[in-house]
Amino acid sequence: MRALTRTAIVPAALAVALAAQGCCFGEGIEQQEERYGWKIQDLDEYVKRAGPDTKKEIEEAKASMEKEYAGLPASGEDRRVALQKINEPWGKKVNALKDRVEGEEKAREEKAANAVEAKKAERIAAIAGTWQGGGMDLAISTDGKVSYKLEKPGSSKSLDGASIKRITDKEFE
Repeated sequence: MRALTRTAIVPAALAVALAAQGCCFGEGIEQQEERYGWKIQDLDEYVKRAGPDTKKEIEEAKASMEKEYAGLPASGEDRRVALQKINEPWGKKVNALKDRVEGEEKAREEKAANAVEAKKAERIAAIAGTWQGGGMDLAISTDGKVSYKLEKPGSSKSLDGASIKRITDKEFE
């Protein structure tokens, strides 16, 4: 293993210090331009998934971000610094909008699941009752529990306490 000399350590320390400040290494103008582009792409994705109020806010945020971008210096270090200054706060704003869109999606999914369960309960309530005949007993409770007994000469089948998993207008499982 080769030992580091003083002349090798100083440039390495300088490179680390510059990189930590976002200068020259890893966060050049190309990377800043990419970061800006990713934020715009993210906003385009979120606007497709958002509810009406959030959609409007995302569109306004994107327009504001594009306006700031259009006012940046044309090139060079001034552009890189200016891009970095808009990328940092816009990154936080885009993440907050992402969280909001994901929260709205979760709420819509929960609402849809609740509607399915409510429809299931409504259908079960409509068929709840007891029936007997031909050696068969069938009972369906309002909470969807089923008891079934079928007796024929030489055989019998029974089911007690099973839950209805799915119900349509014509059948249940």
